Amino acid sequence: MSSDITIDAADWFVTTDTVMGGVSTLSVQNSSNHLLFKGELSHENSGGFVSARMRDGVLNPPHQSKGLVVKWTGDDRSYRLVVHEKERRTREYFSVQLHSSTQYIAWSELIYKFRRQHDLNRRIVPHQTASIGILLSDTHEGSVDFQLRSLNWWLS
Repeated sequence: MSSDITIDAADWFVTTDTVMGGVSTLSVQNSSNHLLFKGELSHENSGGFVSARMRDGVLNPPHQSKGLVVKWTGDDRSYRLVVHEKERRTREYFSVQLHSSTQYIAWSELIYKFRRQHDLNRRIVPHQTASIGILLSDTHEGSVDFQLRSLNWWLS
């Protein structure tokens, strides 16, 4: 059983490597019943990442949720689902690699990351979830083509 999380491009904002001098681009657009992430990943000027995430305050995770259910399609690169907790530090998040078009992600699968450091012992506090995002980094250059079909709380 799952419960829908409303996805609307107006609730998302983009961050790319341009914050550090890179030239990668990304936009998030509504398309039929899903979100479309389009852009270009470039390594020029030591760049190489694009990301988009929901604005804080959009989510209200149920206490009984076991995790998230993500339905997506995309190109052949390794996209990551990123989850931010409330009152976090900049560049602090939990993430998991997306590997199948419908993926059930238990809270325990999310790996804590701060800057380039991982902490396998730190666990997310699910009801403190502030935002969810998509990240593409550490991969080859080229067009970004990712579609977020649905995003749900995994309830049972």
